[in-house]
Amino acid sequence: MLSKTSLFRSSFDTYCQNEESLGDLHIALKKVFDSLADSLNANAVDASEFIRKSRPFYFEESAHEDAEEYLRHLLNQLQAESTSEISPSYISETFEGCQSRASYCATCCEKIDRQEETFTSLILSLKQTEEGTLSIQDMVDSLYTESIENTSKCEKCEGDDDGAYSRNVTITFQKTPPCLLLNVKIFYYDATTGSTEKNMSEFVVNDTIILKLGDGTERRYQLFGIVWHYGVLATSGHYVWECKMDDQWIMFDDEDVQIANVTKIVPMANLSPYILVYTSDEEYLPQRSPSRTI
Repeated sequence: MLSKTSLFRSSFDTYCQNEESLGDLHIALKKVFDSLADSLNANAVDASEFIRKSRPFYFEESAHEDAEEYLRHLLNQLQAESTSEISPSYISETFEGCQSRASYCATCCEKIDRQEETFTSLILSLKQTEEGTLSIQDMVDSLYTESIENTSKCEKCEGDDDGAYSRNVTITFQKTPPCLLLNVKIFYYDATTGSTEKNMSEFVVNDTIILKLGDGTERRYQLFGIVWHYGVLATSGHYVWECKMDDQWIMFDDEDVQIANVTKIVPMANLSPYILVYTSDEEYLPQRSPSRTI
């Protein structure tokens, strides 16, 4: 996935020019990338050293592990190795955004707190609605507000008539990254069965999405790639990577690489988009007014 994401690769290659300062993980990943780039190398690439250095210690070697969790861990490790006292990491410059979360009492609207936090990926909630099939843009639009139940007591009021406390949260994006990672929450915990299940609901993957910022600007993103999960269970299955290269969709399934005959990205039987990569090379634009039909 990362080897084909040009925004990451250009920054990674630039950072790796000073080989004397590279950490062990960067050295191992660079060896994998160099082998993949060698068009004369017909042999399978040995990534065992990189896998050993990048795998979280709590991952079981033969178990089916979560792709998003692994990606998050890998980016955190690369960021830790590449951050210095005088400059931020290229990971931050490529994937990191900033959002502000303002909390208000749901009963009296008293402002409770405001926090700023960074993110390298956004989690999208996959919920059934009565309005039809959800799209990625719908899920992104739902990120701006959030309701939290059973929170701490509001100091101004006593909660609602039942004495329950809840708060409403307004999320404002202060900065968005050039490479946006979206994680669709297709796995969930089922309290009835006591196990993690997979949500097989269909949803539309937009070619273009828009993120609105708190200063009145917006940023448009184009779909670049998708990590698909194949299977009906959360505890098993298989991941494949599909990305757009030279105006064609290419699917990478382990050592099998082929052109995908895709006219529209939609979930298929047992095959669900899990991680989506959107990229943007434009600056922030003024937010557009809703279009009107005349």
